[in-house]
Amino acid sequence: MRNRASVNIFRTDLSSHMTSYDLLKTFAIILMVIDHLGFFFFPHIEELRLIGRLSAPIWFFLIGYARTRKLELRLWIWGAVLLFGGMWIRQGHGFLPLNILFDFLLIRAILEVVMARAVRNFETLFGMFWLFALLALPSIFFLEYGTFGVLFAMMGYLARNRANIPTLSSKDIRIFILLTTLAYALGMWHEFRFETVNAGLMTVLLLCQSFLLFSFKPADLPVKNPIARLLKYPLFLTGRRTLEIYVVHLLIFMYVKAYGVF
Repeated sequence: MRNRASVNIFRTDLSSHMTSYDLLKTFAIILMVIDHLGFFFFPHIEELRLIGRLSAPIWFFLIGYARTRKLELRLWIWGAVLLFGGMWIRQGHGFLPLNILFDFLLIRAILEVVMARAVRNFETLFGMFWLFALLALPSIFFLEYGTFGVLFAMMGYLARNRANIPTLSSKDIRIFILLTTLAYALGMWHEFRFETVNAGLMTVLLLCQSFLLFSFKPADLPVKNPIARLLKYPLFLTGRRTLEIYVVHLLIFMYVKAYGVF
């Protein structure tokens, strides 16, 4: 019974070992918190927002990489908690754009239909890229990150299923990754008006991250030394309770910003 309780706290039912998912999600969490610190408390430090631009593509990639397309109740619940909690804390703020959890729900609802067409050949993949790239900026008014999320989820789908997609070559997929990343970088530059040097740095970092993400594979990681054993359960927490961490830390930041000393 004690082991089962431990599993429930840290979601070790997914794996009793530390995994590559735990590391990748923890990295994304760190980037996300840095971004939100910049947004709420240090808006004058542009570099914090720049670093934060690396976080969202990881989450969208993982949504596409995942096998499940379930519109899980917990996404609806936590999305609503963040939506209405944020509106209550920040009096006068509307509900648009909807937070990123609603992006996840939309992507899960449409991704299989989108990819069924996109993988027919390079022309249809390229057409889907242009469709969602052109919709990205107007859709940001309604959904956080807009249809940029769909493009990175498509990348995740291609990474997971590339061995079963004979209609697309490695070159085709690399071009799609390049175009998706450049479109996102351009959109983020347009939204945040980064200085030229920082915009260039962001683009380079995003390109490196995208091609590294495409090489991502699920794997159990060995815990062979005291440091790794010490980090195991903190990584279980940050890697397996990301949804709760996302919502709770944002509500806390909103509250401190609205009623605290900042």
